Amino acid sequence: MTDTMKTPHPTRRSRLVPLAAALLSATLMAAPARAQTDPATTASPAEITADSVDMDFEKRTALFRGNVQVNDRGMTLTSDLMLVQLSATNELKHVEASGNVVILQPQLNRKASSQKAVYDVAAGKIVLTGQPILQMGDNRMTNAAQITYFRDSQRVICEGTAGTDRPKIRFKPGT
Repeated sequence: MTDTMKTPHPTRRSRLVPLAAALLSATLMAAPARAQTDPATTASPAEITADSVDMDFEKRTALFRGNVQVNDRGMTLTSDLMLVQLSATNELKHVEASGNVVILQPQLNRKASSQKAVYDVAAGKIVLTGQPILQMGDNRMTNAAQITYFRDSQRVICEGTAGTDRPKIRFKPGT
């Protein structure tokens, strides 16, 4: 890795290869497979922008630094840092976003925020840690040590820490 890759000009915006961006957006926080016929959740060309991108083709990783933003028709994810790992066949394997993570799915009326989000593609789960909050419509999950969202089953698990973080879930009747 060259020094210019480590410390790019602060105003320079970088873009990931469209194939990797499309793989990321098609799987990260997409609605379950049964909803893929909805135009709002269908995979479409995506764009990932950041202040810098360090791609290691041998290790099949891309590290996005500074003002990271993933945009597609179904969701927007922002964070300070994002590490993407691809398989040997260029399929998304693992994503870690950290620092001021916000995930928006406006068409599903969902918003998540945390300090870290880890997406395990094979398991179809996204784990939010660091003051995670998940809002689905008027319903809100807070005060958990960890919130796990299972993308394919729309299942959510809120976990606390013994005696300190006890999950709080607010349900609004009729939603």
